[in-house]
Amino acid sequence: TKVRMCNMPTNAYFYLNRLLQRFDSSATQMGKPVQLLFALSLHRSGWTDVIDRLVEGTDIEATDPSGVRWLIECKTTSDMGHTLQKKDCDGFKAAEKDKKKPGLAFCRIRPLSNWMLVEAVGLEEKYKYSEASLRLFPQHRNSEAIQKAFLEVCEREVPGLLDMPPDQIQNHLNNKVKDLSR
Repeated sequence: TKVRMCNMPTNAYFYLNRLLQRFDSSATQMGKPVQLLFALSLHRSGWTDVIDRLVEGTDIEATDPSGVRWLIECKTTSDMGHTLQKKDCDGFKAAEKDKKKPGLAFCRIRPLSNWMLVEAVGLEEKYKYSEASLRLFPQHRNSEAIQKAFLEVCEREVPGLLDMPPDQIQNHLNNKVKDLSR
């Protein structure tokens, strides 16, 4: 299902950019906190059983509002795109084998960038995916609700994170995501 693209609201970019500055402008180090903000956004937009998988395989496992179970790999960049690794594509194949929907959540930290969750069927390793190339893949039909929830989560969570040392930010967000399953 093709869905209208959602531009990252200016406020979300502002919050993410401020958070990025806390990590010395390293989108790699900031990837995990953005992944956890994304997990909170899924829950806020009606997804259930949201689990951050930490280090095992894909990043997030969750059930969408229609009852479909997803395994989602999250990628954050301030660059033009991101190159998928073999482990990412293996995770997508494993999801399909387990009768779960493979997904790629792509967050580019740039003004007016598109934030997206696409079905990851057919994505290939060692290929650098950009916003433009990901438009060719079906987006989740709930993308606009997730985008709205992402802004709300950023507005609620990021101001408090800015006062924390970078090494405590991830632990704080991990605890928030764990609380979802209690």
